[in-house]
Amino acid sequence: MSENNDLQLMGQSPVFQGLNQQQLERVLERAHVKHFAAGTLIIRQGDPALACYILTQGYAKLTQVTPD
Repeated sequence: MSENNDLQLMGQSPVFQGLNQQQLERVLERAHVKHFAAGTLIIRQGDPALACYILTQGYAKLTQVTPD
């Protein structure tokens, strides 16, 4: 994926709405592309929030364990 496509995807995300081109470029400079195989656990409930993931392709299933 090219940097221009990455910027376009980021600009469409509600997380980054309101950022201008230069600000998006600064965020992208710090970004890392990761690929996960189907069925891979990406994050576990209770883990510290050390990263922000933006899903650009595929699907993710989110589940949460509650006392009920």
